[in-house]
Amino acid sequence: MAFERLILQNVIDETITVALDRITLKQIKLKVNYPEFPCFISGNKEKLKIAFLNIIINAIEAIDSD
Repeated sequence: MAFERLILQNVIDETITVALDRITLKQIKLKVNYPEFPCFISGNKEKLKIAFLNIIINAIEAIDSD
């Protein structure tokens, strides 16, 4: 597993892009609020995207749109 230096905001933005169809389908208004400066982390980009995508999908499914 290759670790690299990443900007957390970029990883989250890429993950949101993947989930955008689900977000739009549920008519969810998404607001992101990032710090002024980049947050650097060390990790595996693809594994982090999978983890964040799981969190986002769980949140979407937990929202009752009725």
